[in-house]
Amino acid sequence: MSAERSDHLTRKDLAGFLWRFVRGLVLLEVGFILLYPLIYTVTVAFRPPQELNDPVVVWIPKTWTFRNIAEVWEFIKLPELLLNNVRIDLASAILQTAVCCLVGYGLARFRFREKGLLFALVVATIVIPPQATTIANFIQFRGMGILDTPMAFYLPALTANGIRSGLFIFIYRQFFRNMPADLEDAAYIDGGGPFTTFLRIMLPNATAPVIIVFLFSMVWYWNDTFFHGMYLDQTQTLSTALETLRSNLSVMIPGIQADPFTISCYMQAGVVMTIFPVLAIYILMQRYFTESIERTGLVG
Repeated sequence: MSAERSDHLTRKDLAGFLWRFVRGLVLLEVGFILLYPLIYTVTVAFRPPQELNDPVVVWIPKTWTFRNIAEVWEFIKLPELLLNNVRIDLASAILQTAVCCLVGYGLARFRFREKGLLFALVVATIVIPPQATTIANFIQFRGMGILDTPMAFYLPALTANGIRSGLFIFIYRQFFRNMPADLEDAAYIDGGGPFTTFLRIMLPNATAPVIIVFLFSMVWYWNDTFFHGMYLDQTQTLSTALETLRSNLSVMIPGIQADPFTISCYMQAGVVMTIFPVLAIYILMQRYFTESIERTGLVG
């Protein structure tokens, strides 16, 4: 009897080991597929152009070089573009995070006429492509004289109509709907008004969706090329500079058009410099972001 039980345990342990092995192998393959573009970008950005067509060099360059980064840094005037991104994209993300939080709270906790219709319009902004309203917005902004200024991005963010605002309002609404009403009732009994209750009671408990919305908003604003190209003319950001980098290199640097390897190295160097700030923010906030995803999934 003990021999049969021991054999059963052995087979069970073997099945568990095989399952863990297969699961780990699948996760490793999926992780490699997801990380492959980033790995390729980094290895090409820091290798000499002559090694790009070297069959011996696959992942790790023979010689690491910062020349590509330095050349593109000087060419696109990185500090100036980075300052533009902070003024436009980071500020817009902060404004959008705050305003969408207030709108989502209002849709979740207050009762008023046509509330369902208003929320349906919010959902419609998620479904309707932004290209459908861009021309109207462009004409309106031109009439207001705010084209090629940060106000072309601040104004939509302040009116909860920025990039993916409908999705962020939906996230906040779902979170606040599931918060206990006793918190608000206790605040009202203590003499707090609706706005005071929101700031002192509800907002401190909404750290999870705030972090999620801010990171998503920051990434979408930072990587956007459509709205930046539409509303900005003389002002460049990292995303628009990267979009035109290949053509600008061919014009500004004589002979580079006939050297596709140098262009590829410079392009990947530009990609590294563009994504590095966002990647650094995510690495610093990764623990809070993961915890926020879990909390939002449980509460919202």
